[in-house]
Amino acid sequence: MDFGWMDVGAVSGRAAIAIIGAALFACVALTWQALSRTLAGSRHFSTCIASEAAQRLRGEYELARDQHAVLLSTGLVFALAFAASFLLLPDKLFEGLPAWQRVLMIAALVAAAVYAAYRVWDNFLSLKRIGYVRDAHIATGHGLQKIAGNNNRVFHDVPGVAGIIDNVVVGLHGIYAVFVVARRPGRRRQVRLSGDRLQFAPGKYQVSVADCLLRSAQLAREFSKALKHEVRVRTVIAVPGWEIEDPSNELCLVVNERNLVMLRGWKDPNDYLMNEDVEALHELLGQRCTL
Repeated sequence: MDFGWMDVGAVSGRAAIAIIGAALFACVALTWQALSRTLAGSRHFSTCIASEAAQRLRGEYELARDQHAVLLSTGLVFALAFAASFLLLPDKLFEGLPAWQRVLMIAALVAAAVYAAYRVWDNFLSLKRIGYVRDAHIATGHGLQKIAGNNNRVFHDVPGVAGIIDNVVVGLHGIYAVFVVARRPGRRRQVRLSGDRLQFAPGKYQVSVADCLLRSAQLAREFSKALKHEVRVRTVIAVPGWEIEDPSNELCLVVNERNLVMLRGWKDPNDYLMNEDVEALHELLGQRCTL
């Protein structure tokens, strides 16, 4: 097949060579990234460095960003190899191939191009989503630092039997497990708490907080076992970027990134801790939340 200046067979052959070169580049780049992460996994003074706000999400974002960079770089390598092939390779490349093989090669190249475009777009959307969730967690973590001090300490990405808790605040007035729900606000930014569900305006989207309540209850059992007496962990849901209606009930408190200080007023005298209990929990969480 020959359309004037363009010999489809020659073009498809050059594109196949460019794809092979780009695929080899992608394999080398991904392998190097994996080795770099492995070699950088051991940090100095790791037992003395506490987890920061959104620690695990920062890692997810960096991984997605690196993958996106590899995809874009692979596309650039393909374009350069394809352009260079016209200068370096003979004009009659793959001239002897049967027509059906040329058609099969072209179909494979089109499929590869469509898949590559899909992966780039999907990775770009994933990068934006993870970046927003990461920023929501960072904003919440920084907001919680406003209530640190006076025996209050904030711990981030706290591991537990029931799963990771985004933030835990421990002080003389009690223990608070703070979970982040990251959702982009629309024109209406209202969210309300109804039972164990968050209802986002205009009311079509809801999120259950039952799993957060279960994690808080499990954390309370772990702390009670460590202190050898019953303690309560109160559940706080942070929804950055939204305005809160009906912020609390007997189950949990809902706040945004600007009014996290409200949780200091959401307390019960039965939740108060002794100084030695606070110090013991600070020590326990400090050990759990190191890198």
